[in-house]
Amino acid sequence: LQYLVKWSGYSARESTWVDEFNITEDLIRAFERGVSAANFSTEELVAAADTITFAVQKKLRARLFIGEGFQCQRDILMCWFGDKPRTRGAWTLDRKDFPENYFLPGWDRVLDKFGQGPEVIFPITLRPT
Repeated sequence: LQYLVKWSGYSARESTWVDEFNITEDLIRAFERGVSAANFSTEELVAAADTITFAVQKKLRARLFIGEGFQCQRDILMCWFGDKPRTRGAWTLDRKDFPENYFLPGWDRVLDKFGQGPEVIFPITLRPT
């Protein structure tokens, strides 16, 4: 993951891409705090949650490892999880970290008619793609 850095005292043309490992955590947090739910329509947030839910349930049905990457707008993930600590660009998340108003009950499991089936084992690691 890289950030485009506008250097103080230099023109915008002299901005450079910098690896996140070369930027302090404080600067990254300050930048990411600027992303909020107000930047997105309800439809965009619901669509992003649906995309993650569909990907999780597809992998559960196939009994595959959930993995780390989901095709989801990075800014929306920052809106939901930006205040959570990250390691190497990935969040380690618990069920309670997923906003209930977008992730409906049962989003993290696939049950048959007997109420049995695979479910996500938390915590999970989520890395924006």
